[in-house]
Amino acid sequence: MIVTFKPGEDEHALTLEECNELLELERQSKTLGTFPLSTAKVKRPSMSGFEHITERLYQAAEAANDEYWNLDVSDVRGVGINVYTRDGFIPKHFDMFNTWGLDMTDKVSAVAMLTDPSEYGGGELVFPDVAGARLTAHKAQGTVIVFPAFIVHEVTRVTRGKRVIANVALHGEPWR
Repeated sequence: MIVTFKPGEDEHALTLEECNELLELERQSKTLGTFPLSTAKVKRPSMSGFEHITERLYQAAEAANDEYWNLDVSDVRGVGINVYTRDGFIPKHFDMFNTWGLDMTDKVSAVAMLTDPSEYGGGELVFPDVAGARLTAHKAQGTVIVFPAFIVHEVTRVTRGKRVIANVALHGEPWR
């Protein structure tokens, strides 16, 4: 199950102001690298001064986990920002292994759409199903999508513009 918090409908969605704050932070932050097999840039900016947004993302992930999955989580992994420019994408993957090490502790992922979807083409967050069905996530600016870290997903190739998202993970004891 994928949980979607939509702007104007759900308290866990981000506001336009919060999206713009994080977009400005992204512009000022250094790129740490790219994902394997991808050109998506990874940034881990200091969130000092942005704790109000960080807390809202954590609360969205916790609310979805509490209501739907009740996975064993004990902590949060800090906010990351991913940047996709033309031809940027991420192939099918799951998030159980955190970006910076293979520790298998990530349990719940939350993605916040920061860019207005009219500013880019492609770049869809897609959840393919083993039976061939596909779920495409809502792209409206401020939308927060939460899902268990073991669900396979991908980001399709950006065809124009720039797509920026923020992400957090709830983690706990390693999966067994």
